[in-house]
Amino acid sequence: MSKEEKIYNRLILVGNGFDLALGMKTSYNDFLFWYLKSLLITSVQKKQRFDDRNMSTKYFYYKDELTTTYWNKLYDNKQLLEFIDRYDTLKKIQDLLKENSRVIIERDSLLFKMIFDSSLNSWVDIERTYYHILKLNLKEKKEVEKLNNDFSFLKKQLETYLSTLKIPELKRASFSQFIEHFFYGVDYNEVFDVNENEHSIGTQNYYFLNFNYTDSLKSVLDSFFLQNTNKSFNPSYQLNHIHGKLNSKTEKIIFGYGDEMDSKYEEIQNLNDNLYLENIKSFQYFRSPNYRNLLRFVNSNEYQVCIYGHSCGLSDRVMLNEIFENENCKSIKVYYYKDENDFNNKTMEISRHFKDNNLMRKKIVNFNEKDKIPQLEKD
Repeated sequence: MSKEEKIYNRLILVGNGFDLALGMKTSYNDFLFWYLKSLLITSVQKKQRFDDRNMSTKYFYYKDELTTTYWNKLYDNKQLLEFIDRYDTLKKIQDLLKENSRVIIERDSLLFKMIFDSSLNSWVDIERTYYHILKLNLKEKKEVEKLNNDFSFLKKQLETYLSTLKIPELKRASFSQFIEHFFYGVDYNEVFDVNENEHSIGTQNYYFLNFNYTDSLKSVLDSFFLQNTNKSFNPSYQLNHIHGKLNSKTEKIIFGYGDEMDSKYEEIQNLNDNLYLENIKSFQYFRSPNYRNLLRFVNSNEYQVCIYGHSCGLSDRVMLNEIFENENCKSIKVYYYKDENDFNNKTMEISRHFKDNNLMRKKIVNFNEKDKIPQLEKD
C-alpha cells in the first residue's frame, strides 16, 4: 500500500536576533547609545551658547525634539571631544549623566524619558513604550500629538542609525550554519497530524518573513547561493521585507504597534479620531503589497513556522495570531538563543498570540539542542 504524500511549506520569521547573531549592533540599546553620544558630540561641535538672566550660562547648548543638552562650564572644544570619545558604552554614558555635574541632558519628552529609564535596567522596547503612553492619554489630544511627533522623530533617528551599520562579510563556513537551519526539511515528529507509517513527507517552498529593516538576510542568502557548488541543492524561496527597508521609497519602514487584541484597542477606535491610530501597524501595511503577499502564502498550502531571532512580542500580535492560528499552520519550531531558558521564554511569548491554548500545545515543537542559533564573533 502506497503512502499518502504530505508536502509542507516553511515560513521562517526572521527577527532582530538574526542581525545580532551576525554581530550587528541593531538592538534598541545600541541605538540609544548612538543617539546619546551623538547629542554630546553635536552639542560641542555646534558651539552654541545659551544665556538667560534667570539661569546660569549654559555652554555648548543643543536642543532637538526630545532633549536639551548643555555643559555647565566652558571647556576646551578639542579636549571635550576627546573626553566624549572615552565613553564607549551605554553604561558609561548613563553614569556620566547621573553625575549631573559636567553635562546634562534634559529629557523634554515623556516617551524618551521612559525609554531612557528602561535602559537603566538594560531593557528597551520603543514600540511598546509608545503604546503604553498612548493608552494613558486617550483623553489628552495635545499629549498624543506630542507623543506622535516624538515617535516620528525617533523613527527617523533609528533609520539614520541603522543606515550607518555595515553588513559583515561572512565566510562560507559561517553562513552555512544559518542555511542549514533555514532549509532544514519538515520532520515527522514536528507535525501533529502525520504518521510515518502512513505518510511520506516533504518540504516544498520556503518563505522568509523578514522583520528586520537591514539587508543582512538577503546578503547571507545571496552569498551562499552564489558560492553554492551543489547544484542539486536549489530550494525555492521568497523574501518578504514585511516591515520595509531602510531608505526605500516603495517599502518604507513600518514602525509602531500592532496589538489589536489588546483590551484598550476598541476604546481607541471608538474615539473616532485618526490621530490615535497613526502608529498602529495595520494601517501602515497598506503602503505596500507585502502583507497581502504573506496572506497568499499562508493560505496556499499547509506550512511549518520557524521562529528565528524574532521576539514574538505583542507589537506584532495581530499578524502572528493570523499566522499561528491559521488552519494551514501545522507546526511552530523555535530556534533559540543561548540556552533552554530562552526557548521557554519564547514559547510563553508565542502563547500570547493564541486564543486557543489547546491548539498552541499541539503546534509548538519540543526543545531540541540542535536548534541553537549560532552566534558569530563580534568585532
